[in-house]
Amino acid sequence: MRKTLAILLSVVAIPTVSHAKLEKSMKKDCLVCHQNWLLEAKVSSPRLLTDRTLMAGDTIMCLTCHDGSMADDRLTFLNFGKHSHPVDVKVPEDMKIPKKFPLHNGRLFCGTCHTPHSEVGSQDKLDYTFMRFKNTDSSMCIDCHKNNTGHGNHPILADTAGKMSSSVIAKIESLHGRVGKDGEVTCQSCHAAHKGQGEHALITSNKDSQLCSVCHTEELNSPEHRNKMSHPVLVAVDSLGVKPSDTGLKFGDSGKVECYTCHKVHHSDEKRLLAESPKSLCVACHVSEKTILHSKHGFADKDACLECHTAHKAVGANLWGRKLNDKATAYAVYLEASDADRMCISCHYPGGEAPDMGTISHPTNVETKFRSLPLKKGRVACVTCHNPHKWSAVGAPKSDRANGSFLRVPEKDLCSRCHPGNCACKKGVHGAIDNRNVLGETPRNAGRCAACHVPHKAVGAYLKGIRGGEGLDNVSAFCMACHGEGGVARAKVMAGKFKDHPIDVRTKDGKVVTCASCHNPHSGNPYALIVPVEGDSALCLKCHKDKNLKGTAHYLVAKSESIEKNGQCSACHTPHNPKGPTLWNRELGEGKTINERQCTSCHAPGKMAASLTTGKISHPLGGKVETDAVPAINQKTGVPGEGVVDCASCHDPHGSAAGKPFLRVTNRGSKLCISCHKTEAAIKGTGHDVNGQMCSACHVPHQAKGAFLWKIELKNFTYPNGETVDRASSYCLTCHSKGGVAENATVEYFFHPRADFDIVAQDRPGRKGKWPIFAENGTEVKRAGAIACETCHDAHIHGKTYFLRNRTIAGSTCVDCHGDEALIRYMWYHKKEVRQSTSSYK
Repeated sequence: MRKTLAILLSVVAIPTVSHAKLEKSMKKDCLVCHQNWLLEAKVSSPRLLTDRTLMAGDTIMCLTCHDGSMADDRLTFLNFGKHSHPVDVKVPEDMKIPKKFPLHNGRLFCGTCHTPHSEVGSQDKLDYTFMRFKNTDSSMCIDCHKNNTGHGNHPILADTAGKMSSSVIAKIESLHGRVGKDGEVTCQSCHAAHKGQGEHALITSNKDSQLCSVCHTEELNSPEHRNKMSHPVLVAVDSLGVKPSDTGLKFGDSGKVECYTCHKVHHSDEKRLLAESPKSLCVACHVSEKTILHSKHGFADKDACLECHTAHKAVGANLWGRKLNDKATAYAVYLEASDADRMCISCHYPGGEAPDMGTISHPTNVETKFRSLPLKKGRVACVTCHNPHKWSAVGAPKSDRANGSFLRVPEKDLCSRCHPGNCACKKGVHGAIDNRNVLGETPRNAGRCAACHVPHKAVGAYLKGIRGGEGLDNVSAFCMACHGEGGVARAKVMAGKFKDHPIDVRTKDGKVVTCASCHNPHSGNPYALIVPVEGDSALCLKCHKDKNLKGTAHYLVAKSESIEKNGQCSACHTPHNPKGPTLWNRELGEGKTINERQCTSCHAPGKMAASLTTGKISHPLGGKVETDAVPAINQKTGVPGEGVVDCASCHDPHGSAAGKPFLRVTNRGSKLCISCHKTEAAIKGTGHDVNGQMCSACHVPHQAKGAFLWKIELKNFTYPNGETVDRASSYCLTCHSKGGVAENATVEYFFHPRADFDIVAQDRPGRKGKWPIFAENGTEVKRAGAIACETCHDAHIHGKTYFLRNRTIAGSTCVDCHGDEALIRYMWYHKKEVRQSTSSYK
């Protein structure tokens, strides 16, 4: 009957919407709520909701009508005591309720906010909610909940004007929420006093962050709404190895992260409505990154994690929150940095908030096969070596760069993680270096690599960490920083007068020669060589393939332990600090030319090749080379070029000793000799071409018996008067005498009478031909000499004319003395008959 009465009364009481205020029907309406004519009759009925005396506005009294039987309050009834505004609760001591809102025994009741005597509707219109005051823009809510507005609370009203889209407003209204007249957020945008669907009278449950996502869709990153630029929600925090109870934060079911895990809608003491301070909030879950608070990245005067990261609307992976300015962007392009590395560059660029990496830095964004350190998609990144959240892996202080610098492992052990093959240098010649690099580090505190390299701010290619060596190719410049002028290892190379092995030149196959062509600075081999040199000098032969001496007389490996150790080539050459041109490794010997001094370092009495000396009389050196068949030798470099006749003009010390005694050109048929001495080649086929030997029948280049590189032991001859025959004639008479190789052409009468007068061979008017005279030692002179065999004969002229120099005696020395008799005496010079006893003869 009560429901029927309530319905009837409601029908009677409800006017049209256009009425300005409620119209009273009859006094009996008052009795609907006021004691007690209706209830007293049935006070003993067991169906009554209560047996106590009720007062106006009592919650039970309100529910006698507002029990869900009326459509407009059906949700109110269903949510009563569940998701509606609480009633019959004591007001907290810290909550100040204005006096205009009555309480019942210090407790909230329906009459606190409502009164049936009011003509005020909600939102300036009559909607019969019987509000005590207008709730325009949640003003009535704010009267009691002042501490839920303003600083530290979710922004409402003017702070949100124009910030919500029409689609968001529509979603709020579809959930029975309300916005301000200008689309502002109000208390009722989130809360519904009687129609709430979630805890705290929320318009919808905030489980799984449903309510927050109504407006903050763009910031949401959930399984249903992926957005990597925002912090994920609905993920279990224990995936980080953290217990929810240990964090001091609120989580959803199963320890899932919710919006309210990090944010507080009301009463936040932090910016962005954070639940905790930035320094403690992030690390509550991200425990492994907590070490950042004690590092330079902790930013003691700033917001720690939020200096680099942002929970929403990030600009890069890992919730990166910093954008690159133009300067940083240009620097990233220059370094060919990946997106992952650009995060670091947002601070670490020239002129940025943190030190930059210099123009030459360890390469990133490159693939590597090593996996002992973290990579980004298989590529090296800044975070491969650095852990931005931890200053030191061993707890080093901020001042210790080598053991800190956000390195994942101490610097002395870091490089070997990816470059294990280069660690052999510890046992090699570079293992003892202890100098400071350009960053002030030493191998002792920063590891062996720091002797030569730095990871950032290098001064040359290959992460060069030592100054010096400029002007050369990248590899050699690196080496010469230490081994060049002023370097700590200057004495090991280029310390002598002569040049070291050339660099920055091309080999026959087009490769550029650098220090690395022979050396691997990371090798533990002797001299850091890429290939051993012991024995056969395999390293040298990689380029100098045609210089292998094995099987020749110059293969001296067995001659010395030193040569065996340093290779066959070391017998004569050394790549560094040579003692002469051509990388000469031996003390230079005696001689006029550079090759002679080099050769006599072995080919001299008391030296290694004492049995193969050139002798006192040897082929003259220093003259002009008259042919292209053999080279002139440059006296500065010791190699073929613009120069003079030298040992290497005829000899190639790297040639075959077995086949052609190291000769550049075979001397079979005197081919080598006549390549220079072309006019002397006329003897070919003559009587002087003994057994086809041509030059070698009479001459030898070394260990000669006399002048003119004479091969045969000279005999001594005397004139009839007992005087010794001049040496010039002795060369001819040695063969053209009894017992000589040309005894069949013996010359018995060979001498010109000796007289107390000078024979002059100087030019005069009418002189024709060449008529030389000779001193006793066989040298040619102009006067006071003797007429010898060579005065008339030239041993290298064709034999059909008896090797005579001149075809006629006209204008000759003979005519000068003998006049008309000269021809007879000339023609019968070797006959007894011409030698009559006259006053002219002795």
